[in-house]
Amino acid sequence: MAPDEAGMAFGPEAIWDQSIGAYVVYWTSSMYPPGTYYTSDRDDPNGRHPLTRNQTLYTTTRDFVTFTPAKVMSGRPGHGTLDARPAAHPGRP
Repeated sequence: MAPDEAGMAFGPEAIWDQSIGAYVVYWTSSMYPPGTYYTSDRDDPNGRHPLTRNQTLYTTTRDFVTFTPAKVMSGRPGHGTLDARPAAHPGRP
């Protein structure tokens, strides 16, 4: 569900979106450049240092077996996000 560049997938939740006939699964991840990995060696050029700001990502699924590629739902440069809560707006798609 979370891409390889995600440091973690924190607090995943799902809501049914009737307009697309699928579940929207969303969670918080710290995102890192491709090819990096966690290591305690702060001198490793491929290490995931420094820590990044969290972003809220989402994917869609109809069966919880296959998922669309993850996309950013909420992420502002220089600001972290955590514990998103989507809300329905009656009369709006």
